[in-house]
Amino acid sequence: MSDSSDESEGTGGAEATGDDLDYCARCGATLPDEVWCPVRTEREPDGTVRIRSFCDETCLNAWLAAEE
Repeated sequence: MSDSSDESEGTGGAEATGDDLDYCARCGATLPDEVWCPVRTEREPDGTVRIRSFCDETCLNAWLAAEE
């Protein structure tokens, strides 16, 4: 792999900010580093992939229900 200043190389256009990965997208709880947390990906109209993290399946399911 070549050195590149493009940090998204190899991510398929996925971007995540610290807030997307550090806090639950529904309730705002701080997510632990050492535990797997459920995630949801969405493609924005411009093609950017957004990654949302959730503290547990309950918050993920509630967020999904609210999106419908």
